[in-house]
Amino acid sequence: MKLTLIVAAGACAVVAACARGPAPNDAPASVGASVSSPARPRTPPGCSRIPGPYPAMQFAPPATQSPPQLSIAVARDSTVIASMIREGIGASSHVAVDLQHLTDVIGPRLTGSAELKRANDWTQGKFRDYGMDSTWQEAWGFGCAWTRGPMSIRMIAPQSRWLIGESWAWAPGTDGVARGPVVLVDAKNRDEFAQRFAGKLRGAWVMTSPAFPIINPDGPKPNAVDSVARLKTIQALFAQPQNDAERDFRQRRTDLLAAEGIAGLVLDASKEEALLNMSGSPRAVSPVPQIVVPHETFTQFQRLAAAGQPAIVEVSISNEFSAAPVTAYNTVAELRGTERPDEVVLLGAHLDSWDLGTGTTDNGTGSIAVLEAARILKASGARPRRTIRF
Repeated sequence: MKLTLIVAAGACAVVAACARGPAPNDAPASVGASVSSPARPRTPPGCSRIPGPYPAMQFAPPATQSPPQLSIAVARDSTVIASMIREGIGASSHVAVDLQHLTDVIGPRLTGSAELKRANDWTQGKFRDYGMDSTWQEAWGFGCAWTRGPMSIRMIAPQSRWLIGESWAWAPGTDGVARGPVVLVDAKNRDEFAQRFAGKLRGAWVMTSPAFPIINPDGPKPNAVDSVARLKTIQALFAQPQNDAERDFRQRRTDLLAAEGIAGLVLDASKEEALLNMSGSPRAVSPVPQIVVPHETFTQFQRLAAAGQPAIVEVSISNEFSAAPVTAYNTVAELRGTERPDEVVLLGAHLDSWDLGTGTTDNGTGSIAVLEAARILKASGARPRRTIRF
């Protein structure tokens, strides 16, 4: 049996597989037909949404003792090593050119998108150009594809100004402009939710947790009191449910809010300097729009809500879902071993990226490192005893 770890197409699902050997796939590329975001219920047609309750996040206990490290004697060939070094530095390196093409030309590579398939095809061609013994694409079922559309957000009270924000991935659009107050729903169980919020949230944009405590990098150095206060806030934010009632409510909260007819959810980007954050999955398509706003915007919303003068916002989002689940691909290549070809050394990185940037840091750099390692091994004349799979 051979273990396969590939230059993976899937931050939502990085694939590790077992295979007897390369089996070039002849399935056609498919990214699905796109349809406009439907009216409520907003689950896209043809795409199944996993209903609540969702499993609570589990944290593995810390290891009590690290396993002993194996001592492995590695044969060295100074001539080949010197050749690898020459290939990897200076004018011989292909890293800058390849990374620029991946990020500047192909750009963001959201899983299930045509751009990711373009990146699959390009990396496969580069593996072939760099002399790999074989290269192919492995198909796998991803789920519904999602395409980001235009979004605008404007505060109209208690002040008027345009805001920065983006839609959370795998969340629907707003079916036009959705105007409503920004409120904090901090109930811990269904009984508290029913007493304080039921019947009062229609049309509201809802925050479900306080802001994450971000340290101002330009401010004074935090003192002991600041550090203790920040730690308590973080502990409260990530506290596990205390009982079954709290656990059930947390798992079903989004569905309960959707049933109340809220306009959508508002998320804290939890980063400095107006940077945003992003996540989402076709395994849990949101039943309502979700927007992420810069940390300072979120904290303003929070202060206004606490003061009894909630911000009123107008939000317009146009996203698209594919009409049916799509096929995604992993690009794979091999240098066959000379002595033990059935023993496989694995080197991989995820090729996809989120779509708010060009996917350079996460994870164009890692993908190009894998591609360049393959090129250097071949160009330096290395003849590995075992198969190296990229």
